[in-house]
Amino acid sequence: MSIYRCPHCKHLGEHTAPAGAGHCARCGGETKLYDAVHFINQILARYTAALRELDVLREASADGVPPRKIAITH
Repeated sequence: MSIYRCPHCKHLGEHTAPAGAGHCARCGGETKLYDAVHFINQILARYTAALRELDVLREASADGVPPRKIAITH
């Protein structure tokens, strides 16, 4: 099972074809298909990085210290 986000109509959907190239179910435009597990792992990595950044900012604002710059990895 693969997941895609159409670059033309922004439709998010599932596709039965393996990861690679495919067509959007809504508009028929060409789109890149991603392995579902890989796609979800990438979303979770970005989400947890954003949560870590928020925690740092919250701590800094509570202490009255300017926030330090942190590196976000994708």
